[in-house]
Amino acid sequence: GGWGSPSAAQKGQLRLAALSETELVYYLGILRQVAQGAADEMVLHRDKLEAVLAAALKVQERPGVTSRKVTKAALHLLRALLSSLVTFTPKDSRSVPARMWNDPLWRR
Repeated sequence: GGWGSPSAAQKGQLRLAALSETELVYYLGILRQVAQGAADEMVLHRDKLEAVLAAALKVQERPGVTSRKVTKAALHLLRALLSSLVTFTPKDSRSVPARMWNDPLWRR
């Protein structure tokens, strides 16, 4: 669903696959790497990301004990998402206009 209608993710009906702690940490790490470079696009998947973070924070290493490893990976993902949303990264880092950059005489 969009921003206005509750989706399965927002209703808490999403569950993480039966993966080991190591696998969950691995996949959360991949998401973190993507989040660091694609903040604008990640906003489109906000409800899914919120659901993944909420589910990850509930993972237990054994009954009654929350997984410290998965929690740490989820919080790293959250930090990367927030950081990438508030950090300005230029798309083009040339010191001169593109037409000048492409000029063979200038590049000598």
